[in-house]
Amino acid sequence: MRGLIHIKINCVIIGLLFLLAASCSYMHTNLIKEGVLQLEVEPSSVKISSVRAYQEGDVVHVSGEVSQQNCDAEAVRGHLDIALFSPEKILLHEISINYGAEKTPLKIHGSHHHSKHFNRNFKTEIPIVPPRGASIKIAFHNIPFEGAAQTD
Repeated sequence: MRGLIHIKINCVIIGLLFLLAASCSYMHTNLIKEGVLQLEVEPSSVKISSVRAYQEGDVVHVSGEVSQQNCDAEAVRGHLDIALFSPEKILLHEISINYGAEKTPLKIHGSHHHSKHFNRNFKTEIPIVPPRGASIKIAFHNIPFEGAAQTD
């Protein structure tokens, strides 16, 4: 009898741990991939990829990667404009982040015989819970933006 109670308690504990793990995984679900947010990237001289957006409380974390081929490291500097729009295309929040600061990790692929490919990660926070169907628009500009936040 006593052994049966311990087995039931262990099963309940294991079940609760699975539920906790599943809820944490859900909280970090990519809102773009799940269709909650739409993504629009303006064409530019760089490639913006691997964009993720996940909600944590009242904040949406947005991250991704900016890369460029056949350039030097200076060419990947500038700023990103990241805007959140309602489904009705009303601007809800906008942030500009300087991109390519010295503290931003730079990955270089290739050698002097091959084309070089530079990329850096970006991340920022939007302090709004977006409604379903909202969109994030990202644009890269080759010049720094005075007063913009720095990437981490």
